[in-house]
Amino acid sequence: MSGKLVPIYVWKASTREVICRIYGFHRGQINGLKFSPSGAKLLSSSDLGGTAIYNWANGTKLADGGIGGLNMNWKNEDEYAVASGNELILYTHNGSLIKGKKCLLGDHKPCSVNFVLKSQTMITGGANGELLTWNGSNPGKIFKSSHESAVWTIEKAFGK
Repeated sequence: MSGKLVPIYVWKASTREVICRIYGFHRGQINGLKFSPSGAKLLSSSDLGGTAIYNWANGTKLADGGIGGLNMNWKNEDEYAVASGNELILYTHNGSLIKGKKCLLGDHKPCSVNFVLKSQTMITGGANGELLTWNGSNPGKIFKSSHESAVWTIEKAFGK
């Protein structure tokens, strides 16, 4: 990795006050940020540096590693997935370690990922518009021709 370290800013929306500035991992563009379900951790992603997990309240990096991607989402406080278009990886965070498990993609090119329903079923949106459910790292049911073009985001419907 080369280049200047890029800071991450956490803002208080109501006052526009910077409440935390995190340095020390990413160099170049940061593709995404996601708070963990409790809000205690912050996951960041970049193509150059992969992913990092922070305790954002005190600005410390807890762990880093894995691939970066345009889309990522938490399953729970210690598990998350990253979709990069060519790869889909499930990660487990434990202390300073991040362990990943590649999913079996076949022809599916994941652009987006999320965990839905009470069962926390993983679902991905593909470059060709299909949706795919997962059983762990194995493909489940595929919904072909769900959309006419790439599915770039999948959001949860709260209360469903």
